[in-house]
Amino acid sequence: VDVDVDVATRPSSFAFLDALLSAPTLRLPGSTAKNVELVSARVSEAYASAAEACFAVPPDAPDPDAGEVAFLLAAKAADAFERALDLDRVSDPVSPRADDDVADALAAATRKRRACELATRALCRTAKDLRAKHAGVSGAGAKAKKRREHLLQAHLRFACASLAARAYAPPSPSASAKLAKTVAKLVGAVTFLLTPVGVEGVRRFVDRELAPRYAGQETAKMLAAARAELGVGAADAADQAGGAPR
Repeated sequence: VDVDVDVATRPSSFAFLDALLSAPTLRLPGSTAKNVELVSARVSEAYASAAEACFAVPPDAPDPDAGEVAFLLAAKAADAFERALDLDRVSDPVSPRADDDVADALAAATRKRRACELATRALCRTAKDLRAKHAGVSGAGAKAKKRREHLLQAHLRFACASLAARAYAPPSPSASAKLAKTVAKLVGAVTFLLTPVGVEGVRRFVDRELAPRYAGQETAKMLAAARAELGVGAADAADQAGGAPR
């Protein structure tokens, strides 16, 4: 996939995500693959392309807006999965048919919830996954890639959880705690690559990147849990107005 875009300044122009995820998915005649399986492959390709576009930014340049990239990936992936689930339902001869508005609404809500789950599974990586991918990195370029992918993954966890919270229910305390631990592991793996290094870099990342996006009603408890897990408290408004960490 060709990507001709200045990710650092114009992440919303990730037009290739539209090409990968926005077109209706239809399985080929004679194919046994479900539309959901085909979309899953497209989402994986979209993530790989987006990550590579972020990596292409010179290591000494400001990092791309990982929050915007994560939002686009999560939103488009969830929408693509929802449409694929609907197509699979319609084309399945044994799929139950809704015969009234209430049943139809319940089925739609179930598809939306399942779509968010599938998007999370397809897009999100663990710190363990990334540890293997970025093992033995050296040099400014490799270190920038490691930092950018870990922070992108932290944003993706929040972006997917935010979609799920808006789609069907706010997160439970256990879900918030699980997300917080996952984000803490992702960010903790690159604290030495942040500017400034260590806890102050973590604090800036949370205050200037996560908080402005995820302090809303649906995700406030998740953000608070992540702060606690990372060991950083809420900053005042003046500090949040500063720039994002590298």
